[in-house]
Amino acid sequence: MKIAITGPAGSGKGAISRAIASRAGFYYVDAGLVFRAIAWLISNNDLRTVGQLRNEVCEYGLCYSWDGVTSSVSIHGKCLGDILLGSDVSRITAELASSQRWFTEMKTTVESILIGHKDVVVDGRNAGTSVLPDADFIFYIEVNSKVRAQRRAKQLGMTSREDQEKILREIVGRDCVDADRKFEAYTVPKSAIVVSNDGTLQACLDAILDNISV
Repeated sequence: MKIAITGPAGSGKGAISRAIASRAGFYYVDAGLVFRAIAWLISNNDLRTVGQLRNEVCEYGLCYSWDGVTSSVSIHGKCLGDILLGSDVSRITAELASSQRWFTEMKTTVESILIGHKDVVVDGRNAGTSVLPDADFIFYIEVNSKVRAQRRAKQLGMTSREDQEKILREIVGRDCVDADRKFEAYTVPKSAIVVSNDGTLQACLDAILDNISV
C-alpha cells in the first residue's frame, strides 16, 4: 500500500506519517528531509550543476534511514540531524525547488529511496502530486498558519513571541513561493482527502485511520 501525506510546513504531517508507518510496519520516507539534505549538500559543497550533484551523491552517498521510529539523513557518513531544520536550509531548499532541474534531481533521489519498498508512507509538500501521485491514499493536512508557526518554534526550541512571529513570516513566505512556482506548484492534490490538524494530533490520526485499514 502506498500512502502520501502532504500539507504545509508545520502541519504535523511528519509526526502523523511516522505514527502511521510505525503502526502499520510500513517504510517511511520524509521527502522534505531529503530535499533539505540535497539543498545542504549543494550549498555547502558549491555544486553548480546537476552533473556535479549526481557525482557527489554517487561517490559519497546520501543515505536515508528509517528505523521504525525515527528517520535521518547522512552525507559523507555524517548524520545531518537538526541542522536541516534551520531557516537557512529552508530558504535554500525553497530556492532550489523553484528550479525545474534541481527539483527534478531532488524528486529522483526520493524515488530511488522508494525502490524496493512495497508498503510506504511518504510525506512532503509534493508527496501527493509529483513524488507519489499514484498513491492508494493521499491525505492533505490542513492547519492554521499561526498554529503551524507555534509548532515549528517548539520543534526548534524557540519560545519567544518574536521567534514565533519570525517563523510565521518564513512559513507564509515559503507557502507563497511554492504556490507561485511555474511548475510543480504547491497545491492540494485533486484526489486528496483533506484532514484538519488544528486540534490534537491523535484526532487527526484517527480521522486518517478511519479511511484506511492498517
